[in-house]
Formats: sequence, structure tokens, C-alpha cells
Amino acid sequence: MSLDEDEAPDVEGDPESPTVGAMMPQEDVIDMQGMAYTRHTTAYTRLNAAMVDMRTTKMEATEREHSVDPGFRARSSPADAVRMLLAARHSSIVRGWRSSMDVRGVHGVMANDFYTVLRKLGFTGDVRTAWDELGGNARGKVTLADLDADSAEVLGNFFRGFSETIGNILRLVEGTDSRRVGRELFVERCKQVKQSSDAANVDLNVAFQCLSLESGAVTEEDCLWLEYFVTRKQRPPPKTERQIEFEERTQVLQQEKKAHARRRAVDDFKTLLRHQYGSVIAGWRKVLDKDNTGEVPFEAFEEGVEELEFTGDKDGIWEELVEEEEEFLVLERLEPLVEKAQASFVKSAVDAFGSVEKCFSAMAFESRPLVTEQEFNVMCTEINMKENRRVLFELLDKKGVGTISLSEIDAEAAYNSFGKIACDVAEERLKKLEKPSKAHKTLYNRAVEQCGATRRDPETLPSAREALVALLQEKFETTVRAWANALDPNAKGKIKRKEFLTGISSLGYAGNTTKLWEEMDLKPKSNIRFKDLCPETVEEIKEFKMMAGKKIIGLIQGAEAAAGPGKSKKAGVPVSNDEFFKLLETIDYQGDAEMLLKHLDPANVGYVNTRTLRILNEQKSEEKAIPQYLKKSREAAKTQLEQKIEAVKVPPKKELLAKQDKILQTSRDDRKTRMDKKAAREEFMKGIIGKFGSVAKAWRLALDPENAKNIENSDRLIKALKRAGQVPEEGGESALRKKAEFLFDVLAPPQTGVITLEDLDPLTPALMEKFKDQAELRFGSLQEAFEHYDPEGTGSISKKDFLHLCQSAQIIDGIYRLVEFLDPKGNNVIQLKLIDAEVTQDLKKHVEAKKEAEEAKKEYYKKKGSEHMLLKAKPFGVACGPDHAREERAKKPAQQTIAELKRRLLKKHRSLVRAWRVVHGNIRKELGSDSFKKFFEEVDLDNSGSKAAFEMLVPPQGKKQKLLLKEFDPGIAADLEDLKQKIAERYTSSIAMFKEVDEDGSMLIDHNKFLELCYECKFKGNEHRLFEYLDRKDEKLADMKDIDEEAYKKLKAQRAEQEAKRQEAIKKAKEAKKKAARAARRKERGDEFADSDEDSEADKEDEEGEEGEKPEKEKKEGNTESKSSPSSPSKAKKGKPGKPATPELPPQTPSLAENFRVLLERRFGGSLVKAWKAIDTHGHNVLNKNEFIKAVGSTGYAGNPSALWTSLLEGSQETQISMREIDVKQFRHMAAFRRACKRSLDNFEKAFADESGQPGNVLDENAFMELCKKVGAPKPWPRLFAQFAVKSADGVSWDDVSWLEENWNWQGTKETPIRGFARLGDFHGQLPGSPPRTSGTGHLCFSMRPRQVSLKKTSSLPSLKIGIRAQWNDRWHIHETIGNRDMNLIHLYTKVQTQEQEKTDQRCRKKLIETSTIQWLEEQGGGEEDSN
Repeated sequence: MSLDEDEAPDVEGDPESPTVGAMMPQEDVIDMQGMAYTRHTTAYTRLNAAMVDMRTTKMEATEREHSVDPGFRARSSPADAVRMLLAARHSSIVRGWRSSMDVRGVHGVMANDFYTVLRKLGFTGDVRTAWDELGGNARGKVTLADLDADSAEVLGNFFRGFSETIGNILRLVEGTDSRRVGRELFVERCKQVKQSSDAANVDLNVAFQCLSLESGAVTEEDCLWLEYFVTRKQRPPPKTERQIEFEERTQVLQQEKKAHARRRAVDDFKTLLRHQYGSVIAGWRKVLDKDNTGEVPFEAFEEGVEELEFTGDKDGIWEELVEEEEEFLVLERLEPLVEKAQASFVKSAVDAFGSVEKCFSAMAFESRPLVTEQEFNVMCTEINMKENRRVLFELLDKKGVGTISLSEIDAEAAYNSFGKIACDVAEERLKKLEKPSKAHKTLYNRAVEQCGATRRDPETLPSAREALVALLQEKFETTVRAWANALDPNAKGKIKRKEFLTGISSLGYAGNTTKLWEEMDLKPKSNIRFKDLCPETVEEIKEFKMMAGKKIIGLIQGAEAAAGPGKSKKAGVPVSNDEFFKLLETIDYQGDAEMLLKHLDPANVGYVNTRTLRILNEQKSEEKAIPQYLKKSREAAKTQLEQKIEAVKVPPKKELLAKQDKILQTSRDDRKTRMDKKAAREEFMKGIIGKFGSVAKAWRLALDPENAKNIENSDRLIKALKRAGQVPEEGGESALRKKAEFLFDVLAPPQTGVITLEDLDPLTPALMEKFKDQAELRFGSLQEAFEHYDPEGTGSISKKDFLHLCQSAQIIDGIYRLVEFLDPKGNNVIQLKLIDAEVTQDLKKHVEAKKEAEEAKKEYYKKKGSEHMLLKAKPFGVACGPDHAREERAKKPAQQTIAELKRRLLKKHRSLVRAWRVVHGNIRKELGSDSFKKFFEEVDLDNSGSKAAFEMLVPPQGKKQKLLLKEFDPGIAADLEDLKQKIAERYTSSIAMFKEVDEDGSMLIDHNKFLELCYECKFKGNEHRLFEYLDRKDEKLADMKDIDEEAYKKLKAQRAEQEAKRQEAIKKAKEAKKKAARAARRKERGDEFADSDEDSEADKEDEEGEEGEKPEKEKKEGNTESKSSPSSPSKAKKGKPGKPATPELPPQTPSLAENFRVLLERRFGGSLVKAWKAIDTHGHNVLNKNEFIKAVGSTGYAGNPSALWTSLLEGSQETQISMREIDVKQFRHMAAFRRACKRSLDNFEKAFADESGQPGNVLDENAFMELCKKVGAPKPWPRLFAQFAVKSADGVSWDDVSWLEENWNWQGTKETPIRGFARLGDFHGQLPGSPPRTSGTGHLCFSMRPRQVSLKKTSSLPSLKIGIRAQWNDRWHIHETIGNRDMNLIHLYTKVQTQEQEKTDQRCRKKLIETSTIQWLEEQGGGEEDSN
């Protein structure tokens, strides 16, 4: 009998048990130690002893486990164990959080991820308790602050301080080569962070330790993580991951919707207490805990809520703050800061003084142990208390007198520090203190006081005119330009008020215009001049004029003299900026020189005109000078514009036609010249290509045989033409020279004046440069590349070596073009000097020096007698090039031996698995070299090459070299992995497959069921070979343990646990039955309490009867269990009255409907609309059973469609299937969105209405979220957007949601679908907007049914040879349309009907096995010699 460690024996009558002892009065407890008979039965004694032994064993095992795993040493709670485990595995909790816990990078771990991560880390503690202790149930997730609050606070303060003092966090790694900083550089760059108020107490070394994920450095990735962590930004993950994360988040939000509402109600309630009573603690004492008991029952809480007139969810507040097993509300639940403040005070006192007692003794207050609020604040400051001290003082000051006793914080520490008498006297004094009366200030009085404290004088208020001047300077850089260009464009000198106000409004001035007019001291109807707007500018110009004096005339004369004669003084000339600034330095001008230049340059040309300076000098008043030179500037600009218009004016017709004729004739002549040159070039190129085959070859043989790199004149071109056979037939030498001069003019570019190969064939030089670059990348330098293939330094290599060099340098295109250029005569020799003469010369010198050094080295070692030092060391790494090819050739005999051995074994035993079983017995046996030779003996093959073949299969890496069957036949391991993957795709897990396939609970599967499983999973491998491998004992039964051992163990454990629970339930039922029978016999005797011998005899008879009936019952139960499968357990039978029925375990396997919804979610990304469109291709909106069975295959479902139909309609009265039955939850979500739009907007179409009122608006994701928020649609809104955004992922239109209105009838209490007609001509390959497809049979008669074909009868025996079958058609579920018919046909003949390809492949393989490669090469070579 098994017993859990938490279970206890039945001690109902034992007075020594805690339960019985607690219920009995103290004087009634009987001492049974001295009694001879203690009423302990033998069963009780044995059970108690077994329980003690089990607990002792469990404790010893737990201690051993804790001693091994550092995550469990000296733990006080599961949460601390999690922290210690992370710190032990990753050296700190922050690193553990980033590396293992926060797998999704969202700065929070949900429940599923939390459990999964802890299991992967090897955590064996109570995961759920750890989740609760870390605050998972309260917020629905665990954050870094829950695991390590100090580190989280350090990181947050560091980031805020860095952002405040330095800027972007990426500046921490800016300027480094590897974008990372070490500890010293980190501290040096973050010195300014300590100046921030947030990071004043941050230890930079601690911040570095928390931030660095790698040991010893902070990287750019660490900085980005810190920014996302503090700002709570989320990285944009890949699309598929974001969808998965979004779905999980949506589920969590739906599950915790009520919890969020309750938390909001709690926050509202606490806010109401603060508003009415100043704090939560004051409200608690005045409204809820009036008796000051510290606990509030629900009735008192309800009265307090009614007294506060709180309209929120009071039941939700009670559920949030009070656990189910609790009956009272305490202050710590309502205000968690109370408990934190108390703990913080004690911790800070211990950290500062060693203990609370020493802290009290160190405080030198006059009235201690009584302290006032000010003295308490001083105490908290000295001990560096981090939590809210005001909350702690308010908690301790129960009377509100502003004084507390230190004994209320820690009575024992206060007694030890001040004495008990002093503490009692302090308590008496505290009771006599009265609460000071304070006049209540209303919100109005407080507002009046605040306004009076912050009121400013009118003189200190901002000026409207100054604001306007600042606006004009911002837009035009100076007020002079603003006046000239925007306010007074006609240069009138003064403007009316209306014009002025219109101008400043157009410039964006939004201030008080009345106040502006009053500040300029103008009458309402008066005009405004520039001096009224900006007198400061007038004063600056006046100051410049007064200081410069007559020097202005000198500046004007100097500028006019520099411009030269012919310049009009009236129009003026530019004044050099250097001369102007030099003048300002001379007169010691104190103002802004740049701004003065802008004042005197209203046209913004970049300099001052002498005309402006002349006007300024001649006018006595600067107030009149500014409008005058603005007027002159305006007139000059107008004159300049008229000149530009005159310059672009169209000339007379006659002149225009003559000019056009001249341009046309010139263009025709140029075109004729270009065409003649082009024709001559094409004729020349065609001639040399026709004779030599390529331009590169012609250049080497005819045009530049001397390798001069160019043709510099026509004389050399004449010789080239003669060698190329381009001599004119008539005209002789003069015609040849004329042709050469013309061709030289055509071919030689004017920039260089010579003809090069690049001018005729630019591709060949480019290929040569590319070859050099690639060779340098591959070998390090061009010289090393040459030396690799020309180690003797001859200056030439073979054509074969050059081709290999090109392949090594990864030259793909143009290799033979280079070969024709370098070897035009076909000698199979490449001169390296043609590639690079300097490098070739350096190579020769290097090889000669290397040879001399080798000779000197040999002589040196010979003299010393150390000839062994001349031996070459073995190369490191993997051989490549010729060495690699040599090794591959050495492996050929072993590979051929293995292939021949496998061929003979297959021929004799039909499979390698059977051959292994016949020769060695156990297919899991590991073979050595000697055992491997038995295969050769089995097939009569020479075993001389067995050792090489064995080493080929098992490389000699260790002392023990063993060969496994999976290594001998690698296809078995590949098929097994493929089967696991297919099982996961079809059944979601191996456990689900085991439950469905293992009907009898034996965990064995026969051959036929295994083949059915492979067919169900669409397994494409060799299922017969795989079953033969899984059948260890050759009993035609495969153990599921070999398919997935981990899943096998989990399922075994689940079934064992279920069986234990069932046996326990049966035992309890028997005990209850026995007690009922005993009670019935006592009642018949009239003695309901006393035991008798009749009861014992009756119990023995019942036990004997049960034991006699047990074999018969077990036989019946065994038959019943063999008929029922684990996936569909039999229903529990109702027992007779008085006999408790044996409880049956609930089914664990999900239904077909649930599996089908999981398939749709994985296949269509969670979109019900996309899934339904794939099923309802004809637009019926409602499908009957036959239509559904035909269409469900398009979703990729490979199960029984009839069973799926029954599962989807289970518990429903419907006879047809619509979108609602596929997924009720998602359909209700979309229907709720429609109801919300109709309720808020009175019409569903108005949600997508544009400016014209028509539903033509397309909403992107943000606009759709705003609509959902406006109409109050149920969350999550992104899931709604993903449901409707079917045609385009960027937006949702009325066409995407109109089916809710058109295809469904919403009258009555339940919506009903409307059956539609089939859409004709709706093909997937048809473009939108194109005309409909013509109907009819067509000339190919695709719609006609083929004639029925039947097999002919034959009397011959069936063939036992298994033929080559077609491959699995992966596109079987894709309906054939006009758009994909050709693709389906191509796929059919290239991927499915591949029998002929496989036959050809087999014939080639057989030929390769029969004839070795060396023999074939010899035969081919011998044939060529005979032909030659």
C-alpha cells in the first residue's frame, strides 16, 4: 500500500492527536501513557511506522538533493530558491533574467514561460508557490523587480542619470572598435552620471555588474536592452514571433480582465480616502476601523463604503484585498506601504547601527522614548531609511498628536534601551496629549493662497511687442527684412492697422493684438511705421551712423573705386564684407556686427550696397533713412526683374527660324559623323572577331603582339591592320593609311589619345582586375597565389593549374575569356608576366632567396648532425586542393567495399536491419572490428578491406571504436527524426499520439497500426525499414519507447498516477461501505456505539466475499478496459443507493474539434475569416455535411471529416455548419464588435463612412484601434484587426466586414446565417476587375467525366516484388484553377510521378557499383589512344 508523505493515519479517536486535543477541554484530556491498552490497533501502528520511515527517507533525499544543487542550499522559500538558482547558474540574477527567464524579451514572464524556464533550469521546488511569492498571481507576470528589486532600481536610476547628464545610452559604447566597453572605461565615461539626482547614490561598479551580460564588458546590445527595460519599449520581433506573442498576450488579458477591474476599483477607493481624509491610514481609522482593532469584517467594510458614498465595485475590492479563507481585512492589504515602511525602518536601523536597540540608544532626544515627527524624520535620515517615513509615522501616531513612542516600533528594544519604567511613563504622557485643533482649509482658500504666492507684477509679464519681434527675427533673421518682405512689401513707409494685423496673422502671430497696439503707444485709427514696431533697430543704426561719421563716405568711395568705371552711383555697388567689418572694428562698434549687416541688407544678397550707405549718410534722421533705402531696394529689385523678363523674351519669327535651321543642320552633321564612326567600329570589331574568335585573342596575336599595352599612333595601327587582314582591296597604301587614321580617331578616346584593350573589350581587363583582387583575398597576395602554383619560380603555369587557381579564387564567369587572352596560341601554358610582370619578377627573386636559405639550412643542420630537423611536419587542418583530392582517392576503395557489402547484404536479407539481426542477433548491439568481419563472411566477400571500411564508418577518435546500426545505415536515424516531426505536426505531441494509438495500454504497436500511423502523419520515409528497426525482439511489435523515450516516461508516470488515484478511491469506497454495513448491524442490535464479536466476524465474511468476487470482477474489468481506448474512456456506471460508485478519471485527450481549431490557428495565423474562406470557396456561408466533407481538406486536415462534423456540432441542434460553429469564441468577438458599432453609431456602415457619407474609408491599424475605443468594442482590438484584414494587412474597409451584415440575420435572440448562392467564375487566378471567365466545356473538355476503367481478369500469380511507387503529392489539397493548372501539372511530373527517374537512378548506381571509377577512366583513356 502506497502512502503520500502529506497523508496522515486515521486518528479520529486518538486524544493525543493535535485535532482531538484541541477539541477536548484541558481537564478532560486523559493521560493514556500509563494505561496498558492505548487503543492503538495493529493497522494504526504499522501505518504510523511506515509513514515515519517514508518521511525520514524523503527528508534524507531532499538534503542530498540540496547539497548537490546550489539553487536549493539554505533556502527559506521557493522564490529565494529561484533567485539562488539564477545567481548560481549565471553569476547574477540580472544575467539569469536576461539569459534564461525573459525568453520573449518583453521585460516580464508569464505563467507558462515561467514554468517552462524553471523546468529547463532544473528547478525541482514548488513552481506554483514561487510564482505566487514573486507576485505572479497579482499582476499576471513576474518582472526583474520581483526577482531583484535592488538591481532593477540601480539600472533604472543609472539610465535616467545617464540620459539626463550625457544623453542617449548608446553614447556609452560610441567610438569603440567592437562597440563594447570594459569596467575602467565604463567608470570613466559615467563619472558625470553621479551629478544627477536620480543616480547620485548609484555605485558604478554595481551598475556595470548588473548591465554586463558578458564577463568584463558592456556591449551595444546591453545598452539597447537597458533602454527597452527602463522605457518599457518593446523590440520589434519577427513577424511570426510577434503573432505568437500577441496571441499569448491576448489570452492573458482576457483571463485577467476581471483582476484588472478589481485593482482599478481598489485604486479608486484609496484615492477617495486620500481626497476626503488626507491619507489611506487616516481614512482607515475614521471610517473602516473605528474600534481600532486592526481587523475589519465585511459588514463594517460595507458600512464604511456606504458612508464614503463610494460607487465602485465594493465586492471586487473585498475579493482583491481579502483571501478566500480569510474573514477580515487588515491595513497592510489596503496600504502595502505600511508593511514596507516598517521592514525598511528595522533593516535600515540594523544596517546603520547593528540593531534596533543600538539605534534607539544612539538617538539623543530630550523626551525619548517619546519622539516628535521632526525628531522621527531626523532619525530616519540618519539611518538612511528608503521607504516612506510619513506613512510609518502616521501609522504609529494613532491619536494624531504628532508624537509617538519608540516602544510601538520595537517594545523589547525600547525596554532594553530606556528601561520599562521610562517606557510606561512615556505611555502615560502620550495618553494625556491632545490632538491640536486645525482649521480646515477649503480648496478655494488653498487656491487663493497659491495664486497670491505666485502672482507677478505687470512689469514682469512678457511683452507682446517683444514676442512679435522675436517671431519676425525667427522667420526673417531681422525685423528690417520682415517689414520689407511681409508687412510693407510696397515700401510705402507706413501701413494701416488692418494691414498690419493681417500681415502678422499670416506670419503666425497668435498673441493679444490690442495689448500689442497699446504697448506701441498708438491710437486705434493711426498708422504704424517701422520705428513704432522696432525702435531698437533704429537705435542700432543711429549708433552706427554717429560712430562712423565721415568714414561712411570713405567706405563708399573705396567700394566704387574697386568696382571700376562704368558703374552707376544711383544703382550702387557692393561693399566688401571684410571692409565693412574692418570699419566696425575701427570705430569700436559694441553691437552685433552680423545683425547690423542684416539690417543694412534688406534684399538678403549677402552684402551692403553703397546706395544704402549713401542714403543713410545723406538723411539727417535715421527714422526716415530706413524707409527710404527700403524703397530704393524695392525699386532696384523691380528693375532687375524687368531685365530678366526682357532677357527671356521670345525673339522675332525670322531670327528664330534662322537660328533653329542652323542648330538643326549642326545636329544632322554631328549625327552623320557619329553614325559613320559607329559603322567603322562595328565593321572593324566584326572583322577581327570573325578571324580570331574574340577581341582578347585578336589583341594578343595581331593588334599588340609586343605586349606594349596600347597603340599610340596610326603607324602602329597600320601594322596591326595588316596582321589582322584588314587591308582595303583598292587604293593601296594611301587607302590603308586613310582607314588607319580614321579608325584611330574612332577608337582612341580623346582623354588618352591611345588605343587600349579596355577601349575595345572592357570586360577582359575588368575580369583581370577581379581575378587579382580575388586571388589576394584567397591567398593573401598575388605573389603567394603565383607561388602556390609555381613553387619553382619558372614564371609560367599550366592551363589546368590556372583553371584551378580561378576556382580557388571563386572566379565564376569569364574564365575561358581570360584563358584566350593569356594563351592565345593554345599551348596550355600561362605566362604569369602577362598577369602582372612586377609580381612575377618579385616571385622569381623570392624563390631564389628561398632556395638559398634552404640550402644554407641544410648545410647548417648537416654540420650539427641534426638531419631530423629537416623532416617536414604534418600539416594542420583539413587538406584541400590536390592533397584533398589525393585523400579522397585513397578513401575510394573503402567506400566501394562498404557499398558492395551493403549491396550483397540487401540482396541476401532484403534489409540491413534483418542482416544485422541474423548475423549478430541484437540490433542494438555495438560491433567492434572483429565482429564487423562477420558481415563479410556472411556474404562471402573478401575481408581484406574490412579494417579500412570499419575505420571509414567509425573514425578512430578514442580507444573504444564501436559501430551501431544507425551508423551503418544512416537512413534509419533520419527516418526516425522525420517521423517524430510528422507526429508533432499531426498530433501536436508524441504523448497525444501514444494516447490515441495505444488502445490497450501495452505501449506496443503492431506492423499494421504502425503503417496506419505513418500514413496518417504523411510520413515519406521507409516505414517498413523503420518498423523493423523498432522491432527489437522480432515479435512484429514495436515498443513506443524507442520512438520517443521522454514522452513514453511521461505517459507512464501519468497512467501510474491515475491508477494510484483510482485504487485509492476504490479503497475509500470499500471503507465507507464497511462502515455503513457495521452501522446497519449495530442499529439492528439496538447498540449503536459498542463493538462486538459479531461485527468482527461480519467484517471477515465481507472481506472473504470480496476476495472471492475479486477475480471475477477483475476479469470483467479487464475485458472492459481492453475494449475502451485511453482517448475515449467508458462512462461511469451509476451505483446502487448506499454503495458509492468508483470515480472515473476525466478524459485527457482533446476532442477532434479542438485539434481542428489548433490546426486552423497554426495554418491561418489565428484568422477565422481566412480559414472559413478556405473552406467556403463558393460563398454559400452555410454548408451541409457533404459540402463540408468535400471542402475541409483544403485546410490541410487529414483526419476523418465525418467525425470532425460530429465533434463540431456536439451539443448543438444545428444541422449545418457556419463560421460560428468552427470557432464560437472568435465569432462572438466579431459579433460584439458589430453590436458596439451599431449601438454607438446607429448604423454599422457609419463606422467606415468617409467625408461624403459613403462607406469608402479604409482604416489602418491605429485608426481601427481608435474606432474600437470610440464604440467601446471588446478587447483585444489587434486580434479584431487581424481577423478583418484579410485582403490587405495594412487596412480594413467596409468590404472586409460587410459580410457580418449581409450574410447573417441578426433579428431575434440568436443570429442565423443566410445561405448564399454559389459564385460562378470566381477563380483564384483571376485578376480583380477583369471580365468574367467564359462558361462551357471548351475545346479541351476539362469538365467532362472520363470513362470508367476496370482491371482485366488474369489467371497469373501476383508479383511479390514491390514496385516503385509515386511520391506523396504535397499539393493534393490545392484546388486546380485557371491560374495554377500549369504549376500543378509541372509539380505532378517533377515531384510526384518520379518512377522513371528513380529507375534511371538505380540503373546508374548499379553501373557505378559494377565498374569502378578508375577502371572506367582507364577504359575511356585507352579508347582515346586507340582513336589517336
